[in-house]
Order: sequence, then structure tokens, then C-alpha cells
Amino acid sequence: MKRYLATMASLMILILVLSACGTTSDEGSASSDQEKSQQLTVIGSNWEFDQETYTIPANVDVTFNYKDDEGVHGVKLRPYDDKDNIIAEVMDGESATINLEPGTYEIRCLTFCGDGGHKEMRSKLVVE
Repeated sequence: MKRYLATMASLMILILVLSACGTTSDEGSASSDQEKSQQLTVIGSNWEFDQETYTIPANVDVTFNYKDDEGVHGVKLRPYDDKDNIIAEVMDGESATINLEPGTYEIRCLTFCGDGGHKEMRSKLVVE
């Protein structure tokens, strides 16, 4: 009987140790997935964005969100040195996933929003 109880106790300890190891491993995977996923929200109002410069990490999936605070706008994201290469176009309430190399990118108003400052409605996105 003592041998039976000792065997059962050993099995219970082994089960607890193995289940604890599995939990630690799963939690490590979840936190590393969160580190790889980022959010960037740009808010536009008449003839300006809420920040002059935004910064995100390089080579990481980033959800690029856009929201109108005032007026009707939208954004296009492109490299400063390549005006024809549009990376993303996002309207109010929309998002796009981006994953960029290090560098400086331009955020511009996508929708003509009037002569009062549409051409100057720009911000920088710095990818480090």
C-alpha cells in the first residue's frame, strides 16, 4: 500500500511539473507575438495631422489606422524619395498592415480637402 501511495504521489508531482512547463512555454509565445505587432493611428483635421512626425520600428508588422477628427481626408503613405511608390492608402476608419525597412516616409492627405492647406497637409513617418 505504501508503495502504491508513493508511486501515485510521484506521478502527481510529474504531472504538475510537466503542466507548469507547458504553461510557461505558451505564455512566452504569446508575449513574443505581441512584441511583433504594433499599432499606429494617424488623426487628421482640417489641413493638419495630429503629429508632425510618427515613429515605428523597422521590419515589424504595424497596423496603420486612420481617423478623421474634422473634415473629410484620408492618407497615403509613400517613401520621400519615390513619389510614385504608394505603400498604403487609408480612409477614415480603415487600416492597413505595413512592414517597412528603416527610413523616412511621407504621410499625405489623400482626399482634396480645399485650397486652405491641402497641399501642405503632410507628416513624416520615421522607421527605425
